[in-house]
Amino acid sequence: MRRQPRDVTEQPGRLRVARGLDSGFRRNDGGLRNALPSGLGYDGPIYSEVVPTGSNALDIAGEAATGLKAVVPNPDLETDIGREFLASFNARYGVVPWPWFQGSAYDGVYIAAECLRRTNDDQDADGFRDCLNNLTWSGAIGDDYSFDENGDVVGVSHVVIEVLPVAERTPQNLGFRVLGPPPVP
Repeated sequence: MRRQPRDVTEQPGRLRVARGLDSGFRRNDGGLRNALPSGLGYDGPIYSEVVPTGSNALDIAGEAATGLKAVVPNPDLETDIGREFLASFNARYGVVPWPWFQGSAYDGVYIAAECLRRTNDDQDADGFRDCLNNLTWSGAIGDDYSFDENGDVVGVSHVVIEVLPVAERTPQNLGFRVLGPPPVP
């Protein structure tokens, strides 16, 4: 019987579980993405996007996530609307797990309402898309941001973060420190 390699460098396809397609761990696959490489013998740097930096993912991964670097939307909501929203959210729920995502959801409700108001037809998908493509919004996550032809948000800032060791992770620092803006090619 052939030995299965444990070193991910011998079989990088073993990280396929990170997509959650055949793992059965769809809800918390970010934590598995953090822990899996070290479990397969990889001890180099890990770079990622936002999912493995959420509080549930960091709890699952534990120390395996320490040092992970990711480019994420700036977690600081610096607009007046953003600060007011965070204060209300925190007062009601006690903690804000990822401020940008809560702020983004908050803005999303108001953006959807605005496009529904403009189209005056909740079945007009083309009109809704056209509204988004022509909308500039100021809300919790930023001032004067918009959506490109693919529906991606344009005009919000991003930062590079580094996940802290477990002993240094707190609800206030969200488990990471901001290193600065991402490099520009």
